[in-house]
Amino acid sequence: NEGTSTIRIDFTQERIEQNRDANTTWTPSLFNQLGVAETSVKNYLKGRWLVAMPNREGHRPQFALSSDIFLQKQNQSTMINHVLAGGDWLGSYRADLWSWNTAAWVQDNWKVSETLDLKLGWRQEHRTNRWESAEIQSKVGANLSAPSLNLAWKLDPEGERTITLGLARSFSNIGPAMLNPRPSIAGTSLCTSNEKCGTNDPNQPDRAGNPALKYESGWGLDGALERQFGEASQWNLRGYYRWIKDGFAWITQRENVAWAHSPRWVSRPMNVGSANAFGITLGVDTEL
Repeated sequence: NEGTSTIRIDFTQERIEQNRDANTTWTPSLFNQLGVAETSVKNYLKGRWLVAMPNREGHRPQFALSSDIFLQKQNQSTMINHVLAGGDWLGSYRADLWSWNTAAWVQDNWKVSETLDLKLGWRQEHRTNRWESAEIQSKVGANLSAPSLNLAWKLDPEGERTITLGLARSFSNIGPAMLNPRPSIAGTSLCTSNEKCGTNDPNQPDRAGNPALKYESGWGLDGALERQFGEASQWNLRGYYRWIKDGFAWITQRENVAWAHSPRWVSRPMNVGSANAFGITLGVDTEL
């Protein structure tokens, strides 16, 4: 109960090399031998400082600062019939991806009584993601606030029956690769079927990112009733409800694109509007 202070720093580097070769037929009379070479170096740096204050009159405050930095350098080249491919969209390129997330949060573990515990929290976060290649750049940033409230109420002094409730706001993660406007063109990846390789249809679309993508956010309400029976058994009834805003999904549709003279089927992440979700579960844990 003296309180604690913890600092943690993690660094990871990852290098990936991929070489893919394929024989593809883009049209019945056009046969190509393709080779795609990719080199990627990823660096992750994470730091966190957490302070837990001494327990005073039933309160146990905590606060923390954290920062996550991600850097990636990516190189890709495409060979068609052993000749280096050209053009703005199929030619060789180098891209830099990075994200920087900083956050501060505070929480109070409050023991209101012998049968009631509360946790009150607030997290403030700033996120920045960027994808950059030559003169093309995509960037998204946001300041995000996420409050939370959790309650645990014992219906009897022995704690055999407990009700828990939780209300919190959360945000999905957008990786910098999801902002990449460069397409991954169908027919340039590994495929062993001459009938399907190189075609463009809803089942085999080009893939591209979306520089206009917004963070999906949601409020979540969780509740549970737990009851112990016997010496080591328990049953529980749980339910949840979610209110989701700016939900995103991978959507495939036909588009006029810069890398082709005719419309193409393209799959990209898009914000698709609001949604609600709910569910219940019934569970039993026991020892045989």
